[in-house]
Amino acid sequence: MKRLIGLGLMVLITLGGICYFFGSDFEKPEEYNYSVINETSKKFKKLGISNKRFTTVLTDVSDENLENNRELFFLVEKLEKDNIFSIKAIDESEEIYEGTIKVKENEQLIIKDIVGNKLVTNKDVDEAVDNIDFNIKNIVKNWDYKVEKNKVKSKYIGKHKNATKVMGKDLEIKSSDIVNPNEVANVSYERGHRNYSWINIYH
Repeated sequence: MKRLIGLGLMVLITLGGICYFFGSDFEKPEEYNYSVINETSKKFKKLGISNKRFTTVLTDVSDENLENNRELFFLVEKLEKDNIFSIKAIDESEEIYEGTIKVKENEQLIIKDIVGNKLVTNKDVDEAVDNIDFNIKNIVKNWDYKVEKNKVKSKYIGKHKNATKVMGKDLEIKSSDIVNPNEVANVSYERGHRNYSWINIYH
């Protein structure tokens, strides 16, 4: 009997470890409808997707790398007509990696490989993304994010309407209002164990 209990505990501990490392459905923030998993060994500092209507970029406010082999959640909008997106990522050396993908709500994008500077995913397409200049380095240069006095803080200003979001304690996400071009969006929330922040840009 003791042996069976011991084996049961070992299974539960193992499953708990797997859920912590790879993420679980319980960690999905409310209303977030798209996820990306980086299965490569490459570490990214920022990751974003963009089309002619909408851009969203994710980073870790505490300046850690985004976690590999774990779901990174996004809230994608206005997919009725335009579901072809550019995806770009920046690594620790500021190198940019990119690809073109088809996005559908509640699907999971898996980055399976990197060939040169191309991201190879399970949702690759050969189509071009219409009317887009997704210069991820230029977009994030006006993004001020940090952890200060146990608060996750994010401030952004850009030439399009924009909002910024932070993930705080209990994986809850707080959002700023959407502001007009060249106005500052900012938000803060009590720090949690995953200190992610997003900027959303509306073209």
